[in-house]
Amino acid sequence: MRKLLLLLMVAAAVVASVAGSATAVPAGSVRVVSSKNWRGLTYVLGLGSCDLFGAADPASVVFRDVNLTDHLNVTFTDFEGGPLQIYNSVATLHGVINSADGRYAVAGVFAEKDVRDPGGNAFIGTSGYATIVGPRGVVTGAATFRDLGGPPEFDLIFTGVTACVLKKRVHR
Repeated sequence: MRKLLLLLMVAAAVVASVAGSATAVPAGSVRVVSSKNWRGLTYVLGLGSCDLFGAADPASVVFRDVNLTDHLNVTFTDFEGGPLQIYNSVATLHGVINSADGRYAVAGVFAEKDVRDPGGNAFIGTSGYATIVGPRGVVTGAATFRDLGGPPEFDLIFTGVTACVLKKRVHR
C-alpha cells in the first residue's frame, strides 16, 4: 500500500509540474479543460500477462459497472491547415471498476507533448502510467488512456506492466 501511495504522490507531482508549464496557449489553438464522470463502457486492455480480473481473456476485459472520472487539460493546434491536429495533454483518471469479485480502485496520470491527432473516434489518447488495485491483486505500468467521443467509452490500455502482484486464492 505504501508503494501505491508513493506512486500516486509522484504521479500528482508530475501532473502539477506539466500542468503548470502548459499555461500559454499558442495562437490558432484551442484549449479544453474538462472533468468528466464516466459510468459507461470501459475496456482494460494489455493485461495478458497479469490476470488481475480472472477473465476468460485477460488481454481484453470490458466493464459496464464503473465510476471513473477523468480530468483533462488539452491544447489542440491545427496542423498545417489540414484535417490533422497536434495536441498537448495532461490527464488524470481515477475511480472504481466493479466486477463480480469486488471493487477495483483505478488511478492514472498521463501527459504528452506534440502528439498528432489520436485518430479514429478518440477525443484524447495520451500515455502515462496507471495502477489498478482490487480483491485479486495489484497491477501497475505504462498505459495509454483514451476518452472516445463516439461511440462513448473509456479505454485503459496497458503497454508495459511494471508490477503484477496477484493474491493467492484459497480453495475450500
